[in-house]
Amino acid sequence: MYISMLAIAVGLSADAFAVTLSDMLRYGNLPLKKKMLLPVFFGMFQGIMPVIGFLVGELLGEVIQRIDHWVAFALLAFLGIKMIVESIKETKQKEEEKQCECRLSWGEMITQSFATSIDAMAVGITLAIVVNLPIYVSAPVIAVVTYLLCLLGVGIASKLGKFLKNKAGIVGGVILVAIGTKILIEHLIGA
Repeated sequence: MYISMLAIAVGLSADAFAVTLSDMLRYGNLPLKKKMLLPVFFGMFQGIMPVIGFLVGELLGEVIQRIDHWVAFALLAFLGIKMIVESIKETKQKEEEKQCECRLSWGEMITQSFATSIDAMAVGITLAIVVNLPIYVSAPVIAVVTYLLCLLGVGIASKLGKFLKNKAGIVGGVILVAIGTKILIEHLIGA
């Protein structure tokens, strides 16, 4: 049972980890406070959403599972495309600057945390309907694993950002769009 719970937590954390990498590549000049809060945001949302999903699963499980992938795809694709466009504009305008002066807003952090945790809500629905894993243990495990993996992502991206320089924003945007597309395709083909 606990191995299954850990596997679920790592699987759910993968998208948040990738988005953390993307954000750190794009916004490498973030203040330390935001660099440390981003994993907290992802961990919190990944921990709260299964609980919400569990409660909703008791009521409306099938309806939510039909649209969760579309919502995640739309949010991540929008943010990714926005990131790519901003990076291209900025590169053209400030080619002489070494690092982007863009800032990751609190709203973007919340939107990304929400978008990557929608599948965690679906897992909560599944826990309510099918699986015999207690939500009071599953949700904290998911939150902690997500936090730790995203914290690792902050560290990894700080090293990668030095190599990618001004292309980091484009790479980050492509990663966000790819994650949203992956979520959509997985749900459409039933993977």
